[in-house]
Amino acid sequence: MSSSNIFRNVQRDESPDFTEPNAMVTLIAFDNGNEVRFTVHKANVWFYSPILNAALTGLFVEGQTQTYKFSEDFHPQTIKLLCQWLYKQELSIKQLKKDWANVKDPLYVMEAYKKEDMALAELWVLADKLLMPQLKNKVVDYIRDIALEYTALPLNTICQYV
Repeated sequence: MSSSNIFRNVQRDESPDFTEPNAMVTLIAFDNGNEVRFTVHKANVWFYSPILNAALTGLFVEGQTQTYKFSEDFHPQTIKLLCQWLYKQELSIKQLKKDWANVKDPLYVMEAYKKEDMALAELWVLADKLLMPQLKNKVVDYIRDIALEYTALPLNTICQYV
């Protein structure tokens, strides 16, 4: 039986229990070699990712320091989206907000959308690595919603990532 099947067969509550509400972990992303830290409740991380749960509860360095460093393949915007999802199971996507239609600088908007598309592509890959199928599905839903909103898939950015 593969390790992913072991994790999937475990019965789970519907949400984190927060029996230790002050217990926090630090997730670290890198931006041009500089650390960007995200502090989140341990209960959320453990509940939604069996991989992070194993790393942060085991005898690994991550378990001793309560810190998990992501590879430089995952930009801070991607980890920010992961943190949003850990708390709300939703993502704040600029491209789907109506107030962004009023931004006057089209180059700024296009660059912001490109970065967001890349973050979504990275987040899908990260969710796969962290065994988070609900997040993977949610990312696909957002990509579909963007495609429906703009009648085009954000393929250029996604293909560049792949």
